[in-house]
Amino acid sequence: MWLARVCTRHPRGVASYAQQWRRAHIVLGIETSCDDTACAVVTSDRKTLSEFISRQDHVHGVVRGITPFVAAELHRENIDKTVEGAMSQAGISFKDLTAIAVTRGPGLGLCLEVGIIKAKEIAREHNLPVIAVNHMEGHALIARYCDSSLTFPFMTVLISGGHTMILVCLNVGEYMQLGTTLDDSIGEAFDKVARELQLDWDGGGGKAVEKIAKEGIKGKFPLKEPMTTIKDCNFSFSGLKSQVKRGIDEILAKQGSLTHQNIADISFSFQEVAAKHLTTRLDRAIQWCNANLECAPDIKHIVMSGGVASNSAIREKVQALAQKYSLSLVCAPPKLCTDNGVMIAWAGIENMDVNKSVFSAEQAQDLLYEPKWPLDPSGRNYFPVPKAYMKSSKTDDRLKRDALACSQLAKKGEFDENVFAKGIRAAISLDRLEEAKEMASAGLALSPDNKVLVKLMYKVTSKIQTQNLFK
Repeated sequence: MWLARVCTRHPRGVASYAQQWRRAHIVLGIETSCDDTACAVVTSDRKTLSEFISRQDHVHGVVRGITPFVAAELHRENIDKTVEGAMSQAGISFKDLTAIAVTRGPGLGLCLEVGIIKAKEIAREHNLPVIAVNHMEGHALIARYCDSSLTFPFMTVLISGGHTMILVCLNVGEYMQLGTTLDDSIGEAFDKVARELQLDWDGGGGKAVEKIAKEGIKGKFPLKEPMTTIKDCNFSFSGLKSQVKRGIDEILAKQGSLTHQNIADISFSFQEVAAKHLTTRLDRAIQWCNANLECAPDIKHIVMSGGVASNSAIREKVQALAQKYSLSLVCAPPKLCTDNGVMIAWAGIENMDVNKSVFSAEQAQDLLYEPKWPLDPSGRNYFPVPKAYMKSSKTDDRLKRDALACSQLAKKGEFDENVFAKGIRAAISLDRLEEAKEMASAGLALSPDNKVLVKLMYKVTSKIQTQNLFK
């Protein structure tokens, strides 16, 4: 137990430290996953002693987007003063802390590294344990900080600049993924539309679109909802974004420039269809949980989290859906929907309570950031996709036939790039990774310089390494 390792710094030993542990935790949260440098000091009885944020909007707004190396450099400039500001506001010293919670991932690697390095430095100097926090879990659990009556299990729709997911939260560190984006996240789509419309980036593209959409007129800029024939819980915003771009190009071809009303109408329509797409998939996820109580728990609450959860129009749509099924909608205040130190500190406290992702000061020195750290390492989608709505090339039967054809060809010592490529991709889709690796090896033995097989071998090897990492 990590408690036994760190309690040696307490003069009375394990028993006294355990009593202090039960009374209250005071945790410093450090968040540097993307642009803003955020720190907060939070207690286990849901008190925010301080919150300090160094924003970068004024820099990234110039190019209407996040440039990773610029964001990382600004984190390095701001991290010391942000931590010092949070500690000063809280009116405590490092010796009063129980632990440090830091975002380990997912996020921009260069940015995550800044927070990890600072957490290690503090841990080393003050002999404090470090809690490695998953950024998405921080968003998911902040609702429990805001509402002490919210208990597991609950459903979360996590909508941000980097993620769009529907999850059933069973417990800390235990999640069932029902849907995720197949391409752009909803926040990324908002940002790209704002960029196409050349909106003022102050506060981000999502806020800019939401603000001007209030002046839009319904029906003036028709857009189609994505994926209406595919009855699963996954999302796709790339096509919707492309519809907007084509529409803008058509208007420009006709009149040379966009009027203010054009921009408002486009923003309104995009926001309306994006919200419809979101609630359609969420509705299906709720229905599935209600119909599959033997494998999905009885859900009483829906939690909206992530930066896009602060969008009032989307909140209204999700609120109406929650009422339809007599569910309670729980949303953090807008300032806690965007990236912040409070959610990281609170997620750290939640993980500490169940002794997960906690490292002693010595162990923390080997801690590495994880830019692609999934909430569920298996990557499994629990919502079954009806075969009637799947493309024929993706059905299990077809995939199995492709894999079998490749295996048979390999046994004969014959080579056909198309057969091998289809077979390896099929084995990967069926999660038969070792078989896929064997096929790729056999193909490369027959055609060592084949670029397609080299790429597929790299892909399957990476997937195997990722699986082994989380075993």
